[in-house]
Amino acid sequence: MASDFETSSEFECGADELFALYADPEFQRAKALALGATVATCVVERTNDTAVVLRLETTRPSFSGRGEERAIMRMELDRVTRGSTWRQTVRGHERRARVEGTSTVSKLAEGRSRLTVAGRVEIRIPLVGRIIEGKILGAVRGIADKEAAFIRARLAGRS
Repeated sequence: MASDFETSSEFECGADELFALYADPEFQRAKALALGATVATCVVERTNDTAVVLRLETTRPSFSGRGEERAIMRMELDRVTRGSTWRQTVRGHERRARVEGTSTVSKLAEGRSRLTVAGRVEIRIPLVGRIIEGKILGAVRGIADKEAAFIRARLAGRS
Protein backbone atom coordinates (compact mmCIF):
# COMPACT_ATOMS: atom_id res chain seq x y z
CA MET A 1 0.00 0.00 0.00
CA ALA A 2 1.10 3.55 -0.62
CA SER A 3 -0.45 7.00 -0.37
CA ASP A 4 0.37 9.96 -2.60
CA PHE A 5 0.41 13.63 -1.67
CA GLU A 6 1.00 16.98 -3.36
CA THR A 7 1.31 20.47 -1.92
CA SER A 8 1.85 23.77 -3.67
CA SER A 9 2.73 27.26 -2.42
CA GLU A 10 3.32 30.53 -4.27
CA PHE A 11 5.95 33.12 -3.43
CA GLU A 12 6.77 36.74 -4.25
CA CYS A 13 10.19 36.08 -5.79
CA GLY A 14 11.67 34.77 -8.99
CA ALA A 15 12.00 31.04 -9.58
CA ASP A 16 15.80 31.20 -9.64
CA GLU A 17 15.87 32.99 -6.28
CA LEU A 18 13.50 30.46 -4.70
CA PHE A 19 15.48 27.52 -6.08
CA ALA A 20 18.78 29.00 -4.84
CA LEU A 21 17.27 29.30 -1.37
CA TYR A 22 15.94 25.73 -1.51
CA ALA A 23 19.36 24.40 -2.60
CA ASP A 24 21.19 26.13 0.28
CA PRO A 25 22.22 23.62 2.98
CA GLU A 26 22.01 26.26 5.73
CA PHE A 27 18.44 27.06 4.69
CA GLN A 28 17.52 23.35 4.77
CA ARG A 29 19.06 22.99 8.25
CA ALA A 30 17.25 26.05 9.60
CA LYS A 31 13.97 24.93 8.01
CA ALA A 32 14.24 21.50 9.63
CA LEU A 33 14.72 23.13 13.04
CA ALA A 34 11.77 25.46 12.43
CA LEU A 35 9.61 22.47 11.51
CA GLY A 36 10.31 20.65 14.78
CA ALA A 37 13.69 18.93 14.57
CA THR A 38 15.70 19.18 17.77
CA VAL A 39 19.00 18.64 15.92
CA ALA A 40 19.71 19.17 12.22
CA THR A 41 22.77 19.08 9.98
CA CYS A 42 22.86 19.50 6.22
CA VAL A 43 25.89 18.95 4.04
CA VAL A 44 26.64 19.05 0.34
CA GLU A 45 27.55 15.50 -0.70
CA ARG A 46 28.54 16.56 -4.19
CA THR A 47 28.02 19.39 -6.65
CA ASN A 48 28.74 20.31 -10.25
CA ASP A 49 27.55 22.91 -12.77
CA THR A 50 24.03 21.50 -13.02
CA ALA A 51 23.37 19.57 -9.82
CA VAL A 52 23.82 19.55 -6.09
CA VAL A 53 23.19 16.64 -3.72
CA LEU A 54 22.31 17.48 -0.12
CA ARG A 55 22.13 15.16 2.89
CA LEU A 56 19.94 16.42 5.72
CA GLU A 57 20.10 14.52 9.02
CA THR A 58 17.63 15.34 11.75
CA THR A 59 16.67 14.21 15.19
CA ARG A 60 13.04 14.95 15.95
CA PRO A 61 10.19 13.82 18.20
CA SER A 62 8.94 10.43 17.07
CA PHE A 63 5.73 10.40 15.04
CA SER A 64 4.36 7.91 17.58
CA GLY A 65 4.97 10.43 20.36
CA ARG A 66 7.40 8.13 22.16
CA GLY A 67 10.98 9.37 22.22
CA GLU A 68 12.93 10.71 19.29
CA GLU A 69 13.82 9.38 15.87
CA ARG A 70 16.69 10.06 13.51
CA ALA A 71 15.83 10.74 9.88
CA ILE A 72 18.02 11.15 6.83
CA MET A 73 16.81 12.97 3.73
CA ARG A 74 18.87 12.88 0.56
CA MET A 75 17.99 15.54 -2.04
CA GLU A 76 19.29 15.61 -5.60
CA LEU A 77 18.64 19.11 -6.98
CA ASP A 78 18.88 19.98 -10.68
CA ARG A 79 19.79 23.62 -11.33
CA VAL A 80 18.63 23.46 -14.97
CA THR A 81 15.07 22.26 -14.32
CA ARG A 82 14.85 23.78 -10.81
CA GLY A 83 13.59 20.42 -9.62
CA SER A 84 14.70 17.79 -7.18
CA THR A 85 14.11 14.22 -6.17
CA TRP A 86 14.34 13.24 -2.54
CA ARG A 87 14.03 10.25 -0.28
CA GLN A 88 13.69 10.19 3.49
CA THR A 89 14.43 7.24 5.76
CA VAL A 90 14.01 6.89 9.49
CA ARG A 91 16.66 4.88 11.30
CA GLY A 92 15.28 1.52 12.34
CA HIS A 93 12.35 1.68 9.91
CA GLU A 94 14.15 1.44 6.56
CA ARG A 95 12.45 -1.84 5.58
CA ARG A 96 8.95 -0.94 6.75
CA ALA A 97 8.62 2.70 5.74
CA ARG A 98 9.44 4.72 2.63
CA VAL A 99 8.86 8.41 1.87
CA GLU A 100 10.07 9.82 -1.43
CA GLY A 101 9.11 12.40 -3.97
CA THR A 102 9.92 15.47 -5.99
CA SER A 103 10.09 19.20 -5.38
CA THR A 104 9.78 21.59 -8.29
CA VAL A 105 10.17 25.37 -8.47
CA SER A 106 8.28 26.89 -11.40
CA LYS A 107 8.14 30.41 -12.74
CA LEU A 108 4.82 32.23 -12.63
CA ALA A 109 4.31 35.86 -13.63
CA GLU A 110 7.36 38.12 -13.37
CA GLY A 111 8.70 38.09 -9.83
CA ARG A 112 6.52 35.17 -8.67
CA SER A 113 7.17 31.46 -8.34
CA ARG A 114 5.60 28.25 -7.10
CA LEU A 115 7.03 25.39 -5.08
CA THR A 116 5.28 22.07 -5.67
CA VAL A 117 6.15 19.07 -3.51
CA ALA A 118 4.74 15.69 -4.53
CA GLY A 119 5.48 12.39 -2.92
CA ARG A 120 4.52 8.95 -1.82
CA VAL A 121 4.34 7.48 1.68
CA GLU A 122 4.44 3.73 2.06
CA ILE A 123 4.17 1.98 5.41
CA ARG A 124 4.50 -1.79 5.15
CA ILE A 125 2.93 -2.91 8.42
CA PRO A 126 0.05 -5.38 8.16
CA LEU A 127 -3.37 -4.12 9.23
CA VAL A 128 -2.29 -0.65 10.41
CA GLY A 129 -0.02 0.56 7.60
CA ARG A 130 -2.82 2.41 5.79
CA ILE A 131 -3.94 4.12 9.02
CA ILE A 132 -0.39 5.31 9.72
CA GLU A 133 -0.08 6.58 6.13
CA GLY A 134 -3.29 8.60 6.63
CA LYS A 135 -1.91 10.20 9.78
CA ILE A 136 1.33 11.06 8.01
CA LEU A 137 -0.58 12.63 5.10
CA GLY A 138 -2.51 14.78 7.57
CA ALA A 139 0.76 15.95 9.11
CA VAL A 140 2.22 16.69 5.65
CA ARG A 141 -0.46 19.31 5.01
CA GLY A 142 0.37 21.13 8.26
CA ILE A 143 4.08 20.92 7.58
CA ALA A 144 3.57 22.38 4.09
CA ASP A 145 1.88 25.45 5.57
CA LYS A 146 4.69 25.91 8.11
CA GLU A 147 7.31 25.42 5.39
CA ALA A 148 5.67 28.10 3.21
CA ALA A 149 5.59 30.54 6.13
CA PHE A 150 9.26 29.83 6.88
CA ILE A 151 10.21 30.41 3.23
CA ARG A 152 8.27 33.70 3.14
CA ALA A 153 10.03 34.88 6.29
CA ARG A 154 13.42 33.97 4.84
CA LEU A 155 12.65 35.74 1.57
CA ALA A 156 11.52 38.85 3.47
CA GLY A 157 14.78 38.79 5.43
CA ARG A 158 16.86 38.71 2.24
CA SER A 159 15.37 41.92 0.84
